[in-house]
Amino acid sequence: MHYELTDETIPLPKNWSKSVRHSLLNVFGLVRMSMLAGREYLLRKGVTSTAHIQRLETEVTLLREELRILGAQMKRVPSQRRPQYPPVERMAILELRAMRGWNQAETARHFFISDDTIRSWLRRADDDSLLQTNSPVNRFPEFVRYTVQQIKLFCPGIGKLKIAGTLARAGIHLGKTTVERILLEKPVKEPELKLKEYSTCEIVSKYANHTWHADLTAVPISGGFWTNWIPNALSPRWPVCWL
Repeated sequence: MHYELTDETIPLPKNWSKSVRHSLLNVFGLVRMSMLAGREYLLRKGVTSTAHIQRLETEVTLLREELRILGAQMKRVPSQRRPQYPPVERMAILELRAMRGWNQAETARHFFISDDTIRSWLRRADDDSLLQTNSPVNRFPEFVRYTVQQIKLFCPGIGKLKIAGTLARAGIHLGKTTVERILLEKPVKEPELKLKEYSTCEIVSKYANHTWHADLTAVPISGGFWTNWIPNALSPRWPVCWL
């Protein structure tokens, strides 16, 4: 006989309202364990793509919730008291805006700043004090700086324009002002050349007749090795010896 489950048939534990939050946390822990077990089952069955998709979907959902929590905390801080983004992070925000295809209002909403701030960043994009990358994108490698400084060291009478022209023939195009700036900088240390490390190959015999070894040893016969008289004054080969 079927009985309908109601609050009257299964009463709640005494003082359940005091421990419901702690129970909720335990429930989420059990949910995570069941998800991991299900994903492991899919991997054992060879359904790798499905397991990978489920993991990515879960990760995206958790990241969105994490961003929502952080955003809610940031919104409670007055805009005048919020920390300012450093130049590197400002450039990263504009790069993400370009990749996402966001407009100024949407970009400002995601990063809790005003539209005027984004507009100001875009207007002053070439200002080094406002926007910066992790490493200068127009910076020449160290060996170019080293070459310019060494040319000036060995040929003190050569000018900036002549140095730029000489490097241009080698395929390195530098402006006169760039050469001047490099010459005023601190001398660059000579670049270190790292030799390629070669690893030795070790052969390990794992079963019978797995490896063979040949030992080339001259065995004297019929009179021994070479001496200063005949017939032993012969080269170490047949019929004087076995090799």
